[in-house]
Amino acid sequence: MVLQAESVTVEKQRRRLLDNINMHCAAGEMLAICGPNGAGKSTLLRVLAGDQHSSGRVDINGRPLPGYNAASLAMVRAVMPQKVELPFSFAVRDVILMGLRHGLPAASRQQLLDEVSGRFDLAGLLALDYQHLSGGQQQRVQLARVVIQLLQPGLRGQPRYLLLDECSSAMDVAMQQRMFASLRQLLADRIGVIAVMHDLNLASRFADRLLMLRDGRLVLSGSASEVIRPCHLQDVFALEAQVIRHPQHGCPVVL
Repeated sequence: MVLQAESVTVEKQRRRLLDNINMHCAAGEMLAICGPNGAGKSTLLRVLAGDQHSSGRVDINGRPLPGYNAASLAMVRAVMPQKVELPFSFAVRDVILMGLRHGLPAASRQQLLDEVSGRFDLAGLLALDYQHLSGGQQQRVQLARVVIQLLQPGLRGQPRYLLLDECSSAMDVAMQQRMFASLRQLLADRIGVIAVMHDLNLASRFADRLLMLRDGRLVLSGSASEVIRPCHLQDVFALEAQVIRHPQHGCPVVL
């Protein structure tokens, strides 16, 4: 089972934001979407989520994206955009529980809340006002909200997809490592993770495959070892860099 895009093109005001993109992510795989600013990463994520019109085709588990209604789509994919505006005061607990459908028994809601708050180190923050949290803490709350959406009763073991746009950009380096390690644990439950990432070293460490976009085109696709090479960094980012092997994990590290 896969989330798949074929010949996806997006044009806006005579500018082509995406140009004939073909890609896929399997349930149980972590895919990083990388590239310079303006490359089309967030636009591609919105297309995959069903939030951006495009030509071409997007299928989720063999079913065309337009064939899903809002309720059925929410059961197979959850989305965390780059910015989440929440202008009113809510307790952290209530923000996380927004990811659940109505009508779940209180015991089930509490069990899921305990699971995701533990997973994202939020147990001590549940009673606090969301607006009083730091940017990194708010990102962890939003991660918990979208993850709990895919852990509802009846969904375990089904192929589902988590779409994340710069989900850890405000977190410190240690928290980034912990959050992505936690996200990788979801892969065993047939959840595919598609993450827009600027940090190439973070993508190298945790993603199974990387897509590299430039000017709306897919220019590279493969494992970190195949994609993160000095010649590719020069070509995509105009960046002169060295690439070494991580002494413990063996993944490429950009210097």
